[in-house]
Amino acid sequence: MILQKINIEESILKKRLMYKVSFDHRLNRLTFCALILSLMFSFSMLMVHETLSTLNAAEITYMICLVIFIVFGCYGFFRVITERNLMRIESENTLKGNIGLLAEYGKKSGYEVHKQSSNCLILTESYLSGWPSYRAYRCYVFILEEGCIYYCSIKTGGKAIAPSLLDHWIVLRDVKKMVR
Repeated sequence: MILQKINIEESILKKRLMYKVSFDHRLNRLTFCALILSLMFSFSMLMVHETLSTLNAAEITYMICLVIFIVFGCYGFFRVITERNLMRIESENTLKGNIGLLAEYGKKSGYEVHKQSSNCLILTESYLSGWPSYRAYRCYVFILEEGCIYYCSIKTGGKAIAPSLLDHWIVLRDVKKMVR
């Protein structure tokens, strides 16, 4: 199940993608947040324990790795919370021109057009999630108004999937280049 029942007007007002969220998706996000928070807490406790003793070169390397894991954990937790936030892209094109450009971008990049209407475009990319038999989707949602495009990237459909960590920045950069 990809995205269903997107409320476009409410999404634009709240600057957050408003759609019917399934119980599985909520449970997946809650489990991911609990996992990240518990790992970050464990790594923090290891760091506190290690700082009480004298450190040699191997332990300093270990501490640097722990800090890196904590930073990535914080970013993952941040992305889970802000995944549905809409990013605004200014455009000088018309509404129909923007839809045409985005559809062409999706075709060129190998994305499938899941839904296209007069003011909304959803591009999807299918991939195998962490579980071998579950198919997950990266959904790139574009809500269009005259003079601007609202955008967000969401992963749906799989079991135990992480939020989109970097791909939303890549698509955002590409779209900004395209509409200017």
